[in-house]
Amino acid sequence: MSNSAMQPTQQLANAIQPTTQLRRQPTGENLRRGTAPLGAPNSFPGTERTHTEILDALTNTPTRGYRPVGTSSITFEVKLGAMRGAFRPASRSHPRGHTAEIAAYRIARYLQMDNVPPVVARSVRIRRVRRQLTRSPPGWERRVIREGNELPGAMIYWIEGMEDLDLEDRDDWQPWLLQGTEVPEEKRAMARDISNMLVLDFLIGNFDRFSGRNTARTRDGSRAFVRDHNQAFRPLNARLLDRMLNRLMLAERFSERTVSRLRRLNPQSLDHALSEEPTHQARPVLNEREMREVLDRAATVRTYIDALLEEHGRSAVLTFP
Repeated sequence: MSNSAMQPTQQLANAIQPTTQLRRQPTGENLRRGTAPLGAPNSFPGTERTHTEILDALTNTPTRGYRPVGTSSITFEVKLGAMRGAFRPASRSHPRGHTAEIAAYRIARYLQMDNVPPVVARSVRIRRVRRQLTRSPPGWERRVIREGNELPGAMIYWIEGMEDLDLEDRDDWQPWLLQGTEVPEEKRAMARDISNMLVLDFLIGNFDRFSGRNTARTRDGSRAFVRDHNQAFRPLNARLLDRMLNRLMLAERFSERTVSRLRRLNPQSLDHALSEEPTHQARPVLNEREMREVLDRAATVRTYIDALLEEHGRSAVLTFP
């Protein structure tokens, strides 16, 4: 980490203290549906399909051909007409993993990120899954959570043609996010994507980004895909929070649009963003504790960015559109 990143550390640590006041406020009235608009629909990177078109297909297209693909969690690749999806049912080991995927996507869309795979809540008949399984994972029916004859879960857009993005070798990408370095023009979109990823991961409490194959890129290497959020929104102990804080501080440059949206994130705009998922009113995507913690972490991110702005200036910190 550069010396410039170390200087605002104390301010950042202090920021966590005032945000805890949010936990003491009454939540019922504060969590009413808000009116903050989302950005206009745009195409998902690497395809001409818009997010709206993909969401419609994920919601309404009949499924066929369930193929098990999960490792640590139960996930099925399914065919949805001309495209594919990943169906992640509620499971006993990850009972809220599918809702975490939905919430992460909706918060990413609030930030106007276009590179998180679209996802919707969807239930499928368990006998349909049985009938269409290409092979049966051992004990899978004991591991899922049923609601009568249905399997509730999340249907996630299957990204075609993606390739692994190795984040472990930070020398390949971190210099783009540090003050005083040049960002090659052909890498600016990728640098912005990684910066946005670090912000999103901190907001949603996604502590396992750097483990497993949960980040990918387009074939030409120009864009990153930010996926796999079933571990997000869990309570974070001090060790995990410190780890995530250190990862956030890998970035000293940010998207001006993302920061602008982040400054307007409040209980009403967060609830409105989640309400873009049609099932949210009947079954809230996040509970009140999870929503408060997102807002707490958003305040911490804002304080960190403000410290960088004070030290380096707007044009140096808000480098990306």
